[in-house]
Amino acid sequence: MSLWENYLEQVILTGKTLMIPCTDKQQQNSIKTIMFRARQKMPSVVSDLLRISSISGDTGLFVKLHIQKQPKAFFLEDGEIIPLPLLSRSEQERLIRVMREDGISEEDIEDYLKEMIKDNSKGSNRGNSK
Repeated sequence: MSLWENYLEQVILTGKTLMIPCTDKQQQNSIKTIMFRARQKMPSVVSDLLRISSISGDTGLFVKLHIQKQPKAFFLEDGEIIPLPLLSRSEQERLIRVMREDGISEEDIEDYLKEMIKDNSKGSNRGNSK
């Protein structure tokens, strides 16, 4: 695994934003292109959530890697709001298979899935109307 793929993996596993400092605009564009190519090698179930952008500010130039927060969706059943899973069953199974192939422990996989479910169900009691 390349350094660049490792950066993307860390963003996926931790959910944190990663900022890569650049010396100039050319290096920023080069790193951004490398990151796009590394992302293309990943399964779409996770790569679709990864965002890569250029940041310019008082502190310098950076390439920013982060997970895009997905809008929550809910079913309305008999006046009760029920969270819609972010991933279909087949997508969940594929994600678990890829995580196992990458050597992630069963405990870490379980913790990740629990956190994903918890994040998706936040706010499920809001807007309850009959």
